[in-house]
Amino acid sequence: MSSYPFRTTFALALVLPAVVEAQSQGTPGGSLAASPVTVAAVRVSSVPIVDGDLSDVAWTGLQPFSGFTQRIPRDGEPATLQTEVRIGHDDAALYVAIRAHDDRPDLIIPGDRIRDYDLTQSDALVLIFDTYNDGVNGFVFGTNPAGIEYDGQVVDQGSGGG
Repeated sequence: MSSYPFRTTFALALVLPAVVEAQSQGTPGGSLAASPVTVAAVRVSSVPIVDGDLSDVAWTGLQPFSGFTQRIPRDGEPATLQTEVRIGHDDAALYVAIRAHDDRPDLIIPGDRIRDYDLTQSDALVLIFDTYNDGVNGFVFGTNPAGIEYDGQVVDQGSGGG
């Protein structure tokens, strides 16, 4: 058992618009597609409980998306372990639940415990939100098993500026 405060399942509640650009090769059920897909958040009838337990009916009623790709060490190849993402929204918030499977959590690289730490140096999950719906600008949020939070703005497809 790892000494890091890691849960294989965690949930994030973000107050953001309800359309998300997911770095996924898959559609619901995990079938592969040629390029990243746009995932629309589904309206939830009740607010999900944000506690890391995805057995809440609000979470189980959302279709999981999978088929994600890895960045390091083999950029663009299918992830070696399954990750499922569920996305829902109501009038006030966007809800994102992530189940990141790992058969050897004792080998997870947590990285330094510094806010906005470079998540490329650890196991991590990063989501990019195309909040302007232009395929060019948006916001990025990430976390790793140590609970490090990362966020930033994407400008001109990440070329900088802004």
